[in-house]
Amino acid sequence: MVNYFSVFDKQVILDANQILQLPVIACEKLYKKSIIDEYNLRFDEGLINEDEAFNWYYNTKIKFGIFVPNKFYNYLIRPDSIMGNKQKGQKIGDLLQIVDKVYEHLKTYKLLSKYKRKFKHWATSMINSAKRLAQTFNDQTLVNKCDEYHKKYATESFAKKVFSVYNSYDGKYKIIKFFGIKIKLQREK
Repeated sequence: MVNYFSVFDKQVILDANQILQLPVIACEKLYKKSIIDEYNLRFDEGLINEDEAFNWYYNTKIKFGIFVPNKFYNYLIRPDSIMGNKQKGQKIGDLLQIVDKVYEHLKTYKLLSKYKRKFKHWATSMINSAKRLAQTFNDQTLVNKCDEYHKKYATESFAKKVFSVYNSYDGKYKIIKFFGIKIKLQREK
């Protein structure tokens, strides 16, 4: 469980972007029903981690939220709950499906340009989590599916942004990119 109280010790007003950066735990939040009704927002039933998608659905419809340093919820962890269940093969597909659903939400409400960077960062994290699970289960088909999703939605890895080596299109040069600086070296003949 995230301890927001170590971050905020008093009432704080947060904009929607700040809220999207907080960990997603639906049971720790109070939602305004009129917003849920106005936009017909719902949790995607049957999916593990469905609060990830709901978080995007809701927070892209609000201007701000308020953190209140009171505890209103007692979180009970049971070994037979969905999150406690060791059979998490379903979770891999659900994580990828949630990425699709959030992308479609942003596209439908013409919010892709506004949230593009934040979405790519979040999608990268979700896809990487799914891929780690697939690797744990030694399921190469799901690992490959995660790689497809990564190409479709995710950002380049930090390492590729910082350092990369590749050949020019004509093959005459080797190009080294280091912290945004490109060095073009002529290849030996």
